[in-house]
Order: sequence, then structure tokens, then C-alpha cells
Amino acid sequence: MRIRDAALADRVTPAERSWWQVTRPVSSRLALQVSALDLDGLEVGCFQHVRMDAALALLALVEAGATVRVAAVNPQSTDDVAAAVLERGGADVWAWSGMSDAEVAEGREWLATEPSDAVSDMGGELIEAIVTGGAWTPQGALEATTSGIQRIEGLDPTFPVFDWNGIALKDRLHNRHHVGLEAWPAFSDITGLAIHGRSVLVVGFGPVGRGVAINARALGAVVSVAEVDPIRALEAQHHGCRVVSLAEGLASCGIIVTATGRDD
Repeated sequence: MRIRDAALADRVTPAERSWWQVTRPVSSRLALQVSALDLDGLEVGCFQHVRMDAALALLALVEAGATVRVAAVNPQSTDDVAAAVLERGGADVWAWSGMSDAEVAEGREWLATEPSDAVSDMGGELIEAIVTGGAWTPQGALEATTSGIQRIEGLDPTFPVFDWNGIALKDRLHNRHHVGLEAWPAFSDITGLAIHGRSVLVVGFGPVGRGVAINARALGAVVSVAEVDPIRALEAQHHGCRVVSLAEGLASCGIIVTATGRDD
């Protein structure tokens, strides 16, 4: 559909593609299995982060015969090279870095108006748009986040929604370790700031918040945690974090990380 520059796909060489198998062995093996399936005629709509990991998974669906449409859920996380690789591989793509809120919403509405057999969502907004629109019904959907699950709880969709935020690999590894590990290099890349010696408030000490806080401490930050659950608050103290109220943390910390699916 629309990407930054189709020529950016040239940056991904065969050598780099082979390196994916080393750095992403589980995803690569699953992609190989998916690409061998017969998915001819299946249509898939995806509202998600557009990064190279997404390309690895989604292009396997294309190779299996599916029609894949993908729109970026967050322009700050969008990799323009990955978007170009997806398009060259046969996916329909609406994703480029620096998209406005209106452009993100336009991509979501594009997916919501194009009937799909399966839907993959991050945040529940696409599923919400499909349910409230009522024009068509997918055979099923995937939701990847705690906040997304909470968003759709009151919608009563007429199709099954699989909560893959709760599977063991997502909960025990991705949420706890990978997000926390990747958050701080991304923060430094965007802001130009290192976090050693800086005051960081992590709001929520669930699996994501725990990983974010522990990695911030390892990088030398002074970490405070705002957490309403007393057991998790005590756990934060055992990891060397200062437990504070939300108001106190907002007033005293220079870097704020929201890691909770709670409203307000």
C-alpha cells in the first residue's frame, strides 16, 4: 500500500537473511513450517509493530499462499527496511516511520474494512473496530497485549480471540526479558541519553515492568516503582527498587515508563 521507500529492501542481503536463522532460531524454524502449509485463499489482516521479526513471520504466510495485509500500530517502532522487505515479499503494507496519529488510524481503518479470515492485533484497536463496525466477521483473531485484552473484554465479539499475551514464551521470556532488554537501547537511540545515574519511575511491576526495572538498574539508573499490588511492590523492593506512590514518583523521577494495562 504505502511505505517509505521500496528500494530499502535492497539493504537486506542473502547473508543477512541467513543470519536471521542464527539470531532467531525458533522463529526461523516456525516460519519454515508455516511456509510449507497450504494457505491458498486465506486472508490475514495484521495491526502490529513492523520490524524485521514481523517480516520473518508474515512472509512465511505469503509463501504459503495467504494474502497478508499489515499496518503499523506504532510509527516510532516502524522499521522502514522491514516494511520494504514485506512489500517486496508480497504483503500489502501501510507502514512508515514518523506516521501521524491520523495516518496510523487510516491504516487501522483500511484493515477494518478489508474482510479477513484471520486478524492479528496489538492493542485491541483493530478487533474493536471490526466488532463495532459489524460489516464482517473473521474466523478468529489474535491479541498480543494485556491492554488489548482489557480493551476488548466488554465488546463480546462473535468470533474467538486467542490471547497469545498469556502463553508461556510471551509471558515468561518476551515480556519479562526481551522488552526490558530492548527498551533502554531504544530510549538511548531516540533521546541520545544514557540512563546511568538518572531517576527512573516504572509504573507497574508485572512481567514487563519487572524486566524494564531490572535492566534499568543493571545500567546504573536509580529506579523507583509505583505498583498497587502489595506482593508485586514487595517483590520490587527485593530487586533493589524504591517503591513509591504514583504521585511521588511522577514528582521526583526524570524518566517515566508505563508498564501497566490499567486505565488512568
